[in-house]
Amino acid sequence: MSYGQFLSQSPLTSAPIIYTSSFPGVGKLTVAREIVKILGEDNTILQDSHKLIDSVNTLCSRGHPDYQKERKAERERQFEAYVKNSEFKDRVVISTDFTNMQPEAAR
Repeated sequence: MSYGQFLSQSPLTSAPIIYTSSFPGVGKLTVAREIVKILGEDNTILQDSHKLIDSVNTLCSRGHPDYQKERKAERERQFEAYVKNSEFKDRVVISTDFTNMQPEAAR
């Protein structure tokens, strides 16, 4: 069944999400790019952690006390913009993130 056929049988109210989180360098982005190839660029939105980190780094460095707060806020903005936005409900949002073992990153 194609993704288009699936949508015609199961109308969505928000965009479906594929979320991957793991340690840096294990291949999350590589897997996400392969999923984009399978589903097609017109059916997907790729949000990779590299782009998220780059945008937050323009506000403050990784060592800055507000870095994690800004990173979380940016991820929430992207969630609102793509997942909750009905304009994108027919696309799969593929999101990559990295695992951080530091307790403040989980907040």
